[in-house]
Amino acid sequence: MQPNPQMPAAGPFFSILLPTRNRSEIVGGAIRSVLEQSEKDWELVVSDNDESPEKTREVVAASPDPRIRYLRTSGQLSMHHNWENALKAARGSWILVLEDKQRLAPKALRFLRSVCERNPDSLVSYPFVIAPREDLESPRDEPRERRFSCEAVVEEFCRFSPLYWDIFPRALTSCAPRHLFDRARERSRTGFVFSYITPDYASGFQLLSLARDLVHLEEPVIVVPPSVHQAKKTYSNGQASMTKQPSYERFLDTIPVPRGEMLAECLIPSVFLWPNLVVHDFRHHYRRPGHTPAIHRAGYQAQCLLILLQAGIWGTDIRPEIHLAWRSMVGGGPLSALQTVVLFLWRGVRAKALSLLNNLRR
Repeated sequence: MQPNPQMPAAGPFFSILLPTRNRSEIVGGAIRSVLEQSEKDWELVVSDNDESPEKTREVVAASPDPRIRYLRTSGQLSMHHNWENALKAARGSWILVLEDKQRLAPKALRFLRSVCERNPDSLVSYPFVIAPREDLESPRDEPRERRFSCEAVVEEFCRFSPLYWDIFPRALTSCAPRHLFDRARERSRTGFVFSYITPDYASGFQLLSLARDLVHLEEPVIVVPPSVHQAKKTYSNGQASMTKQPSYERFLDTIPVPRGEMLAECLIPSVFLWPNLVVHDFRHHYRRPGHTPAIHRAGYQAQCLLILLQAGIWGTDIRPEIHLAWRSMVGGGPLSALQTVVLFLWRGVRAKALSLLNNLRR
């Protein structure tokens, strides 16, 4: 049986976008997590950008549900083109992205729908969760919610604060109404909502330019199972950048932005520091009237130092980036350098404490 791209004219409540490439061995788990939801009013749009034309097709065909819509690409699309390919086919009232390495927590859509219906003009974000075990927990029936203005979310990003990491509506950790996606595409400078360089952040900045506010759920909605997380060298673009893998270089080559432009105005100009790519997208895609926040120098530098520390632990040659970071800190003056060091130490201790706590929970 072949996957069917056709759906009835009336759209479902949720469109779940599943863009994938060369991960047929894990994409089936993502599909099953959708099929097992108690909420039934959804469509799953699989955009298959595999180099092999058969592997993912066979995985999708093994789950013959008419709500699954299969889109086969040329196999040569860039990441942002593949994500946008799934988005353009979506017919649902609310749209979220499920990466092939992620899973929907049990009953997550039922839980999420009640929040979406009460907030028709808001963004809804949820935490990035590494599951402690393979059998996933359900969200609470009574959602724990926090509300933020869009301006406050962006200002937390500009400081690279721990709160920003928790609440920012990256495409992989958020859900938004279709009408905001439609308006974002109309206003987009590139014609994409999931634009380059970082599609998950580029969409977040565009939607934050338009939404009424953001509702953050302190619940597991989308999670990464430990079996997949343990193979993160294979499935994580972020780690590929920090360890300077050839796959990351190939990803950069698919982006229609020269590397010099990517790093324009960056204080620590290295493509292997992911904050630089996100800052580029912030400057190009965030356009909320009357709100023009600036990147906080010490907060940015502290984030880059934490990334370099982790990359060094993994064995990456970080000497060029350390030199650039030192020049940036000296150039900002002694007060800025002191702020950077204090933030670096505090955030490092906080991250280690949270990691130990999570290990205890397991």
